[in-house]
Amino acid sequence: MFKKIIIAVDLSTESFVLTNCLTGLKAYGTEECLLLMSLNIQQSASLALSYANDVIEETLSNLKESVEKQGFTTESRIIIGNVKYEINKIAEEENYSIIVVGAEKDSMMKAHLFGGIAYDVIN
Repeated sequence: MFKKIIIAVDLSTESFVLTNCLTGLKAYGTEECLLLMSLNIQQSASLALSYANDVIEETLSNLKESVEKQGFTTESRIIIGNVKYEINKIAEEENYSIIVVGAEKDSMMKAHLFGGIAYDVIN
């Protein structure tokens, strides 16, 4: 049913929690996972001037390892641009069945003010 899924992650603790509890998706036919870490234009511009890229690559590698240990074929990518449009575009163009995101339990006001990948994708 959900053979190919996208897992949208960021540098938050919630992303680590999310990638450690995917085993249950096997019951729904999930075999392939695409880990997408998105950066907006401002974040990518600041990366060009810093060593933060190494931290992002290492984090994404650790998340990928966690998903692979659960028995999924896993690919990872870093995308730059508007999160909700880029992720949905990839899902549609590459025939992904579902987009998995995690969000910290919080108020809608805080999510609106401080953002969050889950809320961007849902929007």
